[in-house]
Amino acid sequence: MRRTKIIVNGFEIWNYISEHDKQNEKLLRKVEQWIKENLMFRKQINRGLNSYHLKHIIEKDLGEYVSNVDVKRAMARIGIEGKLEHKAGWNYCYPIKKYRRLVK
Repeated sequence: MRRTKIIVNGFEIWNYISEHDKQNEKLLRKVEQWIKENLMFRKQINRGLNSYHLKHIIEKDLGEYVSNVDVKRAMARIGIEGKLEHKAGWNYCYPIKKYRRLVK
């Protein structure tokens, strides 16, 4: 088992990579690529589109199951910081300016 450190909102998250994560690595790379190709970013957090909404959009485009955690991990891995939507919530909001399908 390998250990890596991810910093999200200033908090260190030690991520233990298991066999399941190795299998999930391929999916995470797909999610990262989708984010890079389909989202434009800005400085301000967009509270109208959270990680849970993105999860469903990405799932539909990729044609396979994507978890909310997969979206949050992919965003952290490419250096996009999010903020909790609500203090007691699980969903993160990100500084998203545009989503490709809305631009067409």
